[in-house]
Amino acid sequence: MVTATKHIFILSGQSNMAGRGGVIRANDHHHQQHWDGIVPPECQPHPKTHRLGVTLHWEQARVPLHADIDTQKIYGLGPGMSVSNAIKDHYEEEVVVGLVHTQ
Repeated sequence: MVTATKHIFILSGQSNMAGRGGVIRANDHHHQQHWDGIVPPECQPHPKTHRLGVTLHWEQARVPLHADIDTQKIYGLGPGMSVSNAIKDHYEEEVVVGLVHTQ
């Protein structure tokens, strides 16, 4: 049995990592925001890409990665998924990528 190599990455940088891509501000007087929900191919979830959720359990990573950290804001695309998928695809051996978001 082959065990996958685990690579853990800390996604720090506060608002730069939180994911604002695809967040649209409405043109109403409330200035409400929403995420357009578009996920490009390089940001698609993969079974070997996980994130550490706020309950400190590993779960499959998917955008928006930061949504459960600060529930008062609207999040969309950030660099985390595209980077983790590129890292995963870089290795010839079986790897698991773990993402840890910071606030």
